[in-house]
Parts: sequence; C-alpha cells; structure tokens
Amino acid sequence: SSRKDDISMTQGDEEPRISCMVQKIIECMKDDKYRRIGIYGNGGIGKTTVLKALLSAPEIKDKFDFLIQVTVSRYWSRKKIQLEIARQIELSMEGIQSADELASKLFHALQSRKYLLLLDDVWDSINLAALGINLESHSRLVVATRSVHICKNVASDRQIEVGALSWKEAWNLFQEQVGGVINSPSIRPRAEAIVSECGGLPLMIIVIGRALAKESDVSGWRLVLGNLLSVTGLESGDVENCDEALLQKLKVGYDK
Repeated sequence: SSRKDDISMTQGDEEPRISCMVQKIIECMKDDKYRRIGIYGNGGIGKTTVLKALLSAPEIKDKFDFLIQVTVSRYWSRKKIQLEIARQIELSMEGIQSADELASKLFHALQSRKYLLLLDDVWDSINLAALGINLESHSRLVVATRSVHICKNVASDRQIEVGALSWKEAWNLFQEQVGGVINSPSIRPRAEAIVSECGGLPLMIIVIGRALAKESDVSGWRLVLGNLLSVTGLESGDVENCDEALLQKLKVGYDK
C-alpha cells in the first residue's frame, strides 16, 4: 500500500521529532523565497504524520484562506489531482471537461488567494502550471516524497529530510507500545534485536510493538524476531524490494 505512513504516530518520543520537523517547515514558509518546500524520506518514516501535524499547527490555521491536502499516490493523473483540489476549495466543476479547462478555472479561483497546498506521496515530477497552480508570494506548496530527486524537482526552493529515529528514540517508542514486560531478563535481548530490525522506522516500531504488548511468553518474542530476521531487501536501495520487505515486516506484526 502507498499509505504506509498513514497511522497516528505523534505520541511520546515521536512528538518532539514531529514538532521539530513542523517548525522547520513553518520557519521556511515565513520567507518568500521558500514557496516550494519538500520533505523526503523512506516509506514508513513519518512523512504523512508531519503533514498532518503541519495542518493542525496553530500558526497555519489562520494564515491561509485554503488548506488543501492531496494524496497523489503512485498511479496519479493530472485531472484526479485537479478535481480533488476543486472539491476541497468547493469550486464547482459543472460543465468543465478537459484538464486544460480545469487548470484555467483553478488558476482563476486561486489567484490572489492565500493557500497552502500539500501534495503527499509524490512519485513523479508534477507540472504545477498544468494543474492550474501558480504560487504567488502569499501561497505555499509542501511536497512529501521518498525521492530526493523528485523533491528537488517539484519543491525546488527547499528540501528537508525526514530521517530515521535514533536508537534511543526507537527504543523509547517501542517501550511505550510494549509496556513493562520489556524489562524481563529473558525478553529484553530479543526486544533490542527486534528494535534493530525495525531500522528506525516509526511505523514498524509501533506496529511490532503493539503486537507484542504485554506478551510475557518468551517463545512469542522468539517467533517474531525469527520472522523479522527472515525478511531481506529493506536496505537494497531498490524501491520495489524495499516496499515488499517493509510490507513483509509489517505483516509479522499484524499476523501476531
């Protein structure tokens, strides 16, 4: 699924990290030379969580006339994005047929209006002008993508990496999900190994941690660790292999 980021992760040790990312973006927005801002990072790293937190930030809510969030996804189309933007700004598309007509109507509707456009899960370069988007000085674009190259192309003014959790952050987040059983002498070494297998990805840490919450039988921990260790390809650098490996590791948690 392209929506692997879409889970509530702003809790505990995640909150300072997400807040820090949001503040970085907001600081960039204050400068007119940073109209197109991009965040990038691996699947499951928390990009969607950052965008959701940005939308709910007090500094954002009263700053713009329109707050628009579109999940682009891998199999996007120009018209699909245009229709979603039109829906969110309550713009009637009656009688409009072609993507060019849509672009013209969106351009005039958004002209001179203050808006924040968030494009999440972007896989390819997007021609904003073809959509009908012309970023004037009072409007902003934030793009979330896995690719630094796409980030630089679409969000040409500023790029911010969403990095993996540090070991301490990952351990604390995992501990929050699992509870006190993690300190059992027979379980803790396996818990540490499982956290290592999660690679600092908040999504995976939460899913696996919740699956093991209050699991006091060491055999259950052995099984989960063994299943995680059997999955390869997460560090391959190939998107398809990484996606499949991530899904297989998440499946270990869901199966549990």
